[in-house]
Amino acid sequence: MGAGGATPDGDAQARTRPRPYVALAFESTRLSLAAEAALVEAGFAVKAIALPPHRGRLCGIALRLPPEQEAAAVRCLEEHDLAVAARDAIWDL
Repeated sequence: MGAGGATPDGDAQARTRPRPYVALAFESTRLSLAAEAALVEAGFAVKAIALPPHRGRLCGIALRLPPEQEAAAVRCLEEHDLAVAARDAIWDL
């Protein structure tokens, strides 16, 4: 351990703790991929993830975003005529 009880790689430990995110779900794979492209192009910190299990009737691909980006991301998607079918608060690494 480093000084003050910190590990030499404290940043690595922080990356392994779950953090809050929002998962955006879509009706189809086409919509999910188009939404991902639009958000990446606009500079959002988006990641494709598996759809939360309780949303089983939607596309299997959801998009994960930091919660502070949710409102702006949804506005961006609306500007691209891409409808979000569901939103979920999740914890992820």
